[in-house]
Parts: sequence; C-alpha cells; structure tokens
Amino acid sequence: METLRLGGLVSGLDTNSIVENILRAERLPAIRLEVDIAQEEAKLTAFSSLDLALTDLQIKSSDLDSFLTWQQMNAEATDDVTSGNTVLSASATFTAEESKYSVSVSKLAQSHMFASDSQSSALSALSLTGDFIVSGETVSVSSSDTLEDIRTSINEAALNMDDDEKVFASVIDTTLVIERVKTGDTDIALSDSTGTVLADLGVLTGASIKNELQTSENLAATVNQITITSSDNIGLTSIITGVTLNFENTGSSTLTISHDTDTIKSLVDDFITSYNDAMELIEQQNTVNLNSEGDSITGVGILQGENILGDILRNARSIITSTETNPGLLDQSFNNLNTIGIWPEGRENRLKIIDSDKFDQALKSNFEEVEDLFRDLDAGILGKFSDYVKSLTDPIDGIVSIRQETLQESINDKQERVDLVDKRLADREVELFEQFSRMENAMAQINSTSTQVLGTIGG
Repeated sequence: METLRLGGLVSGLDTNSIVENILRAERLPAIRLEVDIAQEEAKLTAFSSLDLALTDLQIKSSDLDSFLTWQQMNAEATDDVTSGNTVLSASATFTAEESKYSVSVSKLAQSHMFASDSQSSALSALSLTGDFIVSGETVSVSSSDTLEDIRTSINEAALNMDDDEKVFASVIDTTLVIERVKTGDTDIALSDSTGTVLADLGVLTGASIKNELQTSENLAATVNQITITSSDNIGLTSIITGVTLNFENTGSSTLTISHDTDTIKSLVDDFITSYNDAMELIEQQNTVNLNSEGDSITGVGILQGENILGDILRNARSIITSTETNPGLLDQSFNNLNTIGIWPEGRENRLKIIDSDKFDQALKSNFEEVEDLFRDLDAGILGKFSDYVKSLTDPIDGIVSIRQETLQESINDKQERVDLVDKRLADREVELFEQFSRMENAMAQINSTSTQVLGTIGG
C-alpha cells in the first residue's frame, strides 16, 4: 500500500523538499555516471563515423589494389575519315594485348531477302492452292488464304527451322517479303512443291527468284592487311584475341587496344577523396582549438586524447609517403607516389594529384611500373595501405572496432549501475516518507498527551 505523503502537518516541516534534497544528494554518484555515459556515447558516435570513413577508404584502396582493375583493357575505334561513319565498335577483355590495328571494311554481311509481286489486297482471298517449301519446311496454301495468312504460315513453319536456316516473312503494303534471319553468303532454299503458289505470287520465275531485294553476302574486311570474312557483322571474337568486334559500316578505321587508364584515374580520384575525408575527420575529432592569442582552449575534439587517432594519422601518412629503396622490388624511377605526380599537399595530411601530366604520362608510358608501385605483392603502396586500414576496421579484431566494443561495454556497465542506484533510491524514498510519517505521528501523540496533562493540571 502506498505511503500517505502529507508532510509537516504536526512538525511544520517541508517533508517533501527534505526528502527530495536527500534523494538528490544520494543520487550524485548516478549523475556522475550519466555524465560519463553521455560522453562515452558521444565518443561511440564519433568512432562510428570514423569507422564508416575508414571502411569507405578500405574499399577504395582495395579497388585500386585489385588485379582486375589493372587488367581492364579499353578498345577505341576511329570513325571513317571520308564519310564520318562509325565503321566498327569493339570491347576488350584482360587477355587482349596493347596494340593498334588498321581496319578496312569493303562489304558488310547481309541476309538474303526477296519479295512477291504486289497483290491486289493483303486481306482478300487469293484463290491459290498448293504447297511450297522454304528452308526445308512445307507451307500449305488454301484458296481462302490471304497474303497475310501466307505470311503467318511461313512464320509458323520457321519455328521448326534450324537456326541457320530460319526466315522471317512480313507484308509491306500488298507485297510479301521473305528474309533470312542470319546474315551471310547463304541463299534461302525455295521451291513450289504442289501447285504454283510461289510462281503465281511472283516470287519465282521458273526456278529463279524474280524480285530479289538483297543478295546474301559475307563480311569482307582486312585487319592489318589480313583478309577477314565472316557471315556475321557483330560479336566477332576470333579475329583478335580478347577483343570483340562489331562492324557497322564500310570504310576505314584505326582500332586501339590499350590499358583502361580512365578507370584507374577515376579510382585514384576516389581514393584520394576518401583518404582526405578520413584524415580531415580524424583531425577534427582530435583537435584542441586555441584562441587567437594561443593562451586558452576554445574547443576540444570529441576524441581528443584517444591515442588511436594520432597513430592513424602517422601511420597513414607514413605508408602513403613511403619510398621503396630496394631495386629488386620496384623500379627506382617509380618507387614512391611523388614519382608519378601524387603527394600530400602542404603541411596538412591531404593527398593530391600535384602533376596530372606526369601522372598521365606515367600511365601511358610506364604502365607496368605504376601498377607495381600500387600493387606489388611486397612493395605495393595500396596493398600495404589496404591491409593497414583493414587492421583498423575488421569487425572481429580491428583496432577501431575493438575500441567501439569497449566503449559500448562501458556504457552498458555504467547504465546498469545507474539503474541499480535509481532502484535503491525508489526504495529509499518510501523509507524516508515512512520515517517522517512515524515522526509526525509521534509528535502528534506527544502533543496530545501534553494537552491532556496541561488540562489536568489546569483543572
């Protein structure tokens, strides 16, 4: 049953205020713990932000250290100088070699195509009967069939044809058009079987096609003066190792296969941005700000005093600016980032491409040496850097991860202690009010007895 808290009725004391002050004083240890919790939660939030920045940096460094990144090849073809047409497009895999190819296309592969004579209507019965054979499949025609019906019958028959023999029929205005699906120097096999349907439609004259719209042709081209023929124009992978060619027009072109330096430069930019963001964040969290006279502190970073941050700044800069002096590992002309135009700018730990021309030239003329500088197994800067950042962010034994875990454990422990204090104080509050209640009752009893005694004496 809840204690009745009507304080001071006899004594005149402000019991509620007295109890409140006692409880406040006894809760001071919990208040100090809550201050600690707030500070540690702020630190935990800051470490979480740092962990995200470092994780992004680890991803960017791993991308730049990846074998696949440096094996990507680029294929670029020029347009025909005379016509301005795109002669071909191409793509390259990592198996392609750097080289230039002179390409000339005199003829594109094309499919066989022919038409009927124009009919009076595409939707009226043609009053033709008989069977004809197209690409080995028989098509039957009845007297009620229209030109569109014959088209549909041909396309249904095409479903049973071999892929190399498939045809596609269409009706354009009042003319039936039949085309071989595949390009290449192969004509459509066509003949009347029973009746003269194809002859009556004007498709055949005797055994010959009457209205040939397009002859069947193979691709005719040269690559570095070597004659190339193919039944296809696109998806050609057997001409140049590791390169897929797609021929689009006749004409001449120069095809250049080179390392995909654009992707590498983009990844370098991404890495530099991520590196600078991470270093700036660490400095902000670890900074002690002074006034203009330098004699008093105006602000302190939330993680100031955490040794981890200073270690990260020093180690990161040390790896990034390291120089490999062993010629057995790296070409000494490309043994640190400065040799390719990348270096920290000024006194701040901020990376920058300080000489873009130097960087471009290094990628163009010394690609393998630059790759070794970045990702050599023993001396590669990005390999070392990626491993170091991973040692910070690894969810199991990463230094930053462990510090976050330690902070969270401390927060949980302190919160448990605060909860215990609050639980004890709740019991203490009940106890204090009960004590004051007993005191008030005792004083009321004393007052009552005194009144009776005085009344007896007075009487």
